[in-house]
Amino acid sequence: MDDRLKIYQGARGLSIARETIEALARFDIPTHPENYEIWATYVAQAHPDLRREIDALISDGRAFTEEVNAELFDKYFTDSRLSMRVVDASEAFAAELTEVSSSIRKTGAETATYADSLRKSIEKVRSTRSVSDFEEMLTEIASKTHTIAQNNAELAISLNRSLDHVERLTAELEAARTEALTDGLTGLANRRMLDAKLPGFIAEACTGGTDLSLLVCDIDHFKRVNDRWGHDVGDLVIRYVAAKLKSAVRPGWLAVRYGGEEFVLVMPGTKAGAASGHARQLVQDIGRRPLRIRKSGDIIGTVTLSVGVAQYRPGEAAGTLFRRADTCLFNAKAGGRNKVLCEPDEDVSGGRAGSAA
Repeated sequence: MDDRLKIYQGARGLSIARETIEALARFDIPTHPENYEIWATYVAQAHPDLRREIDALISDGRAFTEEVNAELFDKYFTDSRLSMRVVDASEAFAAELTEVSSSIRKTGAETATYADSLRKSIEKVRSTRSVSDFEEMLTEIASKTHTIAQNNAELAISLNRSLDHVERLTAELEAARTEALTDGLTGLANRRMLDAKLPGFIAEACTGGTDLSLLVCDIDHFKRVNDRWGHDVGDLVIRYVAAKLKSAVRPGWLAVRYGGEEFVLVMPGTKAGAASGHARQLVQDIGRRPLRIRKSGDIIGTVTLSVGVAQYRPGEAAGTLFRRADTCLFNAKAGGRNKVLCEPDEDVSGGRAGSAA
């Protein structure tokens, strides 16, 4: 047994199950399998990073909405979900291949027998002078020919059906892969896709000697939006910013919802100065007018964004590039928010100053 699963066995396992159910009830979380996996892991203290993040959310008074739990699952358990989908599809595919292989072996064996019968019949034809013997041989050959034709037809049907199944399974696996790498709320790439693709962007920049810049963006005072208007309105604000970011993306760029109210834009072929210009335009577009809740008519206020910009330096790791951009973001927020900061330049105002939503 996997050592990671031993803690869920016996008396300790029963205790974890009881505490997990109590936690789900305490935070009013639906008890479907993905949520149970998150909270059982939390209760068992089996994933330190997950436990720290949940403790921080509890400390901040965050509600554990379906969106919050989905983010936690995407961040810490997507591999297991994708693996389960792959296993299910692989088992179905293996069963399909077994059936087809059986049909092929059956048809192949009968074809070999048929060929042998034809050879023997040819020898008999050369020596026979009897009409009845000749008719008997023709009848036997016709019967075997019919059997072979029928089996070939059945095999063709089986192969066509299997092809349909394989195409369906391929589509399911691609959908699982897309789901694993896409943020469910915004449709942007998620952190897992960024982690997977950023080293590739860096490798291309090194190989081709091209520029590469990175934006790390954060919605200013987002907690105030959640506290005043609730998480549903907070989700609307996140979607609004994501839509603006998506509209700014050029071919070959990658827009990412990194987590919570934080976003990343990977910009291959772009120098830091040009990246800063795109960031300023993004900040201005987002804060162009106050947001209004369509159903109630309530005005949420102006949404502002802080952005850190860094350009790739030859030889540095992906994590180093991200940390430099993140440091610029931190300094932009510390310096008043609603601005773009690019090292080693001085900060550049995002346009209109003003309080965050």
